[in-house]
Amino acid sequence: MDTSKPRILVIGAGHGGKAMAADLAIKGFPVRLYNRTYSRIEMIALRGGIDLEFEDGHSEFGPLEMVTSDLGMA
Repeated sequence: MDTSKPRILVIGAGHGGKAMAADLAIKGFPVRLYNRTYSRIEMIALRGGIDLEFEDGHSEFGPLEMVTSDLGMA
């Protein structure tokens, strides 16, 4: 992870939020993902990130710096 890049907070773990978080993480940004309902992000937290599948069929893992339902921690 490139520490010269700004830290990104993605608020909301719907389809768009998860895709954005994974894409930015794959590009080297330190990403934190917040969702108010922890049960919806629990598996992401346990895995430490999100797999993102691209149009050409390959997939990459986007490691997340933090996954939380506590906005104060995010």
